[in-house]
Amino acid sequence: MGARILKQPNGLYTRWSYVTDCPTHYNMTKEDYYNYRLELAKKEIEKDIAEIFDSNEYIHSAKDFDDFMRDDQTIVSNMTRAEFTSYLKEIGSTLSPDDFYFTLEHQDDPFNEDKYWEEKLSYTR
Repeated sequence: MGARILKQPNGLYTRWSYVTDCPTHYNMTKEDYYNYRLELAKKEIEKDIAEIFDSNEYIHSAKDFDDFMRDDQTIVSNMTRAEFTSYLKEIGSTLSPDDFYFTLEHQDDPFNEDKYWEEKLSYTR
């Protein structure tokens, strides 16, 4: 964070910055500090939203879900087949869970990545 919150002798708070080596805020209540941090978080979220949804660089993440997932040959690591099937159905995807490798189904079988891609590539040809 690069800063420390210090309780002042009058019971209020100072934000001491290690970047500027001086106080950036003082005589703050806990609510003042909360609002300050909330405003920082809001600015960060607005920046993320602009980068993701307003930039052509990231637009693939907001369109052509089925094509992206099919081309990416995604490995599903933290969902069961049933959970993933429900997810695909809920979002209106036409993909089949059979198109994916589920690591949770192969916990007792060490994952052989070379074998997986070999099988996957021969399946898609």
